[in-house]
Amino acid sequence: MNSQEDVKKQYEVTDNLDIRIALHEKYSSNKQGFGSWIFSHYQFKTASANTVRVLDVGCGTADLWAENYANLPVNVDLILTDYSKGMVAASTLKMEQYQNVQCERADIMDLPFDANSFDVVTANMMLYHVPDLEGALKEVHRVLKSDGVFYTSTFGTPSLAQTLGSWLSHFTGVVDSPETFTLQNGAASLKTCFTDVVRLDYPDSLEVTDARDLLAYVYSLPEVFHLKDTQRQDVLSVLASHKVDGVISIPKEYGLFVCRP
Repeated sequence: MNSQEDVKKQYEVTDNLDIRIALHEKYSSNKQGFGSWIFSHYQFKTASANTVRVLDVGCGTADLWAENYANLPVNVDLILTDYSKGMVAASTLKMEQYQNVQCERADIMDLPFDANSFDVVTANMMLYHVPDLEGALKEVHRVLKSDGVFYTSTFGTPSLAQTLGSWLSHFTGVVDSPETFTLQNGAASLKTCFTDVVRLDYPDSLEVTDARDLLAYVYSLPEVFHLKDTQRQDVLSVLASHKVDGVISIPKEYGLFVCRP
């Protein structure tokens, strides 16, 4: 899903995103939490006396930063951006109690910042939405300092959406769809702009005991699955049919790329 109009609709409000986050929080087998794991790999030049400028592109509801704010060095200046006005409003509300944090709307394909102005840039679980990936990566490279670091997380294939799509192909008519930025193909795209690209993997899976939660996840992505409300009970039955000993097990492959210019 990398149509700007589809992405705009999907992230106008936080409800659908909240549903998807809740599924992972409730049923992920790795209890460290993906956000905590991502943050544990961030490096902020704590020995520097100068302000460390950090830009997050596609911050969503800013959960990662709110949950880990206490672990940020005091010299960090944090700018959170998102393409969606709804996400910017949500992150502004969540982060207003914290110092040295700005929230604003920005498009990764046309970042409103000076060249060579950030020590760290992050983009989590969002590059697969970008229509012009090459242009977006060039923009990240432009605003990143020559000794800076770009961190970007994504999923592997088959993704959760692809697995569910294959189960529900009878309803959707779509058996599979290519993903534009994954753990498998992301490094090749990143290496067009960055000389040093390292992949880190986060082992995880979903162990779902209530198929209704998985149903809510599916219907939180209307632009992906295109299901009708009248199909809910039939979709629920298909999802529940994948239970083994009361559990729907779905492998999850997630990870992080650490990139330097």
